[in-house]
Amino acid sequence: MSSFQEQLFGAMAPVAGYEEQTDNSLEKYTKAVAVPFETVWDLVTDTDDGKVGWSILLDPTRCPDEFLPWLAQFVGAKPVIGESAVAYRQRIQDAWIWRRGTLQGIYNAAARVGFTNVSVIERYLGDAWAVRFLFIQSEWTQVKEDYVARFLPVGIVWSHDW
Repeated sequence: MSSFQEQLFGAMAPVAGYEEQTDNSLEKYTKAVAVPFETVWDLVTDTDDGKVGWSILLDPTRCPDEFLPWLAQFVGAKPVIGESAVAYRQRIQDAWIWRRGTLQGIYNAAARVGFTNVSVIERYLGDAWAVRFLFIQSEWTQVKEDYVARFLPVGIVWSHDW
């Protein structure tokens, strides 16, 4: 993978013929212009091993340390003063929100708000986009149900019964 400066200099090849006579002024100029763009270029460019650009920012194992706070915002992991990058990275990876949309994530959410027994019927009435919750009526509140529903994938229609 080449740098942004190399790409910029290469694009200006037609006017690069006088570099020896001008003390490499075009190279110096493209280096100066490239500085603010280099980090972004490194993040958005596909890697040599085929990983998609930008994916580095959404992968807790590959995200550069300086971008961990940006990634952490998606899972609600706030930085802790004095915490090492390794510990912060692990906390981001362990965040329960990564399991949003999974059946286990729904059960975990129900347990967090106090449901001791909840059943989930996926593909309710044969509809791939429908889910039915079965709660114990004495445990049910609208606030609890709304909390559990937040862990469903977008577009899923849900209903409840007890």
